[in-house]
Amino acid sequence: MKLFGNKANASPGGPVSGRGDCTDCGSNAEIYMLRDDVWFGRARAKSDTVLCIPCLEGRMRRPLTAADLRPEAIVNDPDSRQWPHTALYRRRVIGWTYRG
Repeated sequence: MKLFGNKANASPGGPVSGRGDCTDCGSNAEIYMLRDDVWFGRARAKSDTVLCIPCLEGRMRRPLTAADLRPEAIVNDPDSRQWPHTALYRRRVIGWTYRG
């Protein structure tokens, strides 16, 4: 199943959004991984959906929080040098800890 058009495939571990064009606004989205209940529930997204943080928050009708992120996904680390995150993302995920 395609996640970012022809750029990458969805992983069996769940949907990963980022580094593709946002489905809602077309802007470049960053990499993050949400809990399945948030992605398929509050965000009303499908596996092939890509969302930037503002569009994700618009769909959820609330700000992104650390509790929304998958704790086992190192890609969510706001201090990562491998997956650089925006200042907006870092402000939203204060308190996130990797539990892989």
